[in-house]
Amino acid sequence: MKIEYLCDEMQHAPTVTRWVFDEWVRHRVPNMTYKQLLERIPNCHKDKLPVCLVAVVDCKCVGTIALVENDLKGKEYTPWLAALYVDPSFRNQGIGMQLAERLLEVAKEFGCKELYLRTETAGDYFRKLGWEFVESCNGSAILKRKLP
Repeated sequence: MKIEYLCDEMQHAPTVTRWVFDEWVRHRVPNMTYKQLLERIPNCHKDKLPVCLVAVVDCKCVGTIALVENDLKGKEYTPWLAALYVDPSFRNQGIGMQLAERLLEVAKEFGCKELYLRTETAGDYFRKLGWEFVESCNGSAILKRKLP
């Protein structure tokens, strides 16, 4: 498996967009379409936010993760780990953990001292990876990870 910047692997943009749209956007932003989200993907970068990474196995995109300025309106925490998703047929192989660890490295390269995330279902998973609970907000747990 290799982890690459999506901006270097744009052939995977439709797959990443579908995952993000189906998993989060469709429910949280009902007026946004898949096509509108796909048009935003070229805004991902290597040297500034937002950054999107993809996990690739045998030329197939099997997971994604993003580093974004803000993932929860009304909260001033920044930056955020967002959109961690692994294709169901590739789960339980450590891919999500590898994506998260690589994103922490990217955040450190940007000079970040801490990183935030929100989750409705994976709080225990992230706490095992060293994330600390910050607060609850609108059904989500907000967690923080200090970066060395």
